[in-house]
Amino acid sequence: EMPEGYLIAGWAESSDGDLAGCNYHEGYNHAGSLTDDIWLRKLDYNGNLLWQKCYGGTNSDYARQLFITNDANIVIIGVTQSHDGDIIGYHDGGQPNCDTWDIWVLKVNGSNGQLMWNKCIGTRAEEYLGMNTPAVKIDDRNYTIAITTGGMWPFDDRTCSDPEYENYVWLVNITDTTSYLGINSPEEASRFIKVYPNPAGDQCVVSVAGWQGKECSVAVIDFSGRKLMNVIDGVASANPIEIKIT
Repeated sequence: EMPEGYLIAGWAESSDGDLAGCNYHEGYNHAGSLTDDIWLRKLDYNGNLLWQKCYGGTNSDYARQLFITNDANIVIIGVTQSHDGDIIGYHDGGQPNCDTWDIWVLKVNGSNGQLMWNKCIGTRAEEYLGMNTPAVKIDDRNYTIAITTGGMWPFDDRTCSDPEYENYVWLVNITDTTSYLGINSPEEASRFIKVYPNPAGDQCVVSVAGWQGKECSVAVIDFSGRKLMNVIDGVASANPIEIKIT
């Protein structure tokens, strides 16, 4: 249950009937069968459909756990084998006819189903999630995920290893840095700093005209909380700043 009604999560391998217009990503696995997308439906308290949408790529994608944030948006913890469609950052194992699983985290607008951001977590080996509550919500920004991982050596996102065991538990904490504001409210923030387009890809424009002539610090921070670059560290200008993220 969430504000305005109920959220139903499942998977889909169709683009017609009840799924018409849901943006199903048609694909086929190595056996020739249709692959699955994550399928979300939001209903009002009378059971009427408010919106529905598919998320994923042309390989299979599944939701394992959903969280409702205080601003009535949706964080989904799931798994994916896709490297296209909605998916960003899939770790390709590089083996023909062998698509490994990544952990896939995405945030969805609870009012209309629009995908707000998404990220893959994993390695070129396999990562799995159990069916029963593999993640814990610490608060709206922080989530801890218990992942079963294959492969003995650290690479890609994983920095831990155990040369004796191929499969073990990998505990990951993720932070939604997009929701962080260093001031008191979104309304106050919008008067001082603007970022567009939003969501952004590999480049965007930052404007801090509201801080013109004042000392301020603005940085780009990735999904894991790692600082990528300083945009402003000193007196702010009224001129917009174009930045590229590599």
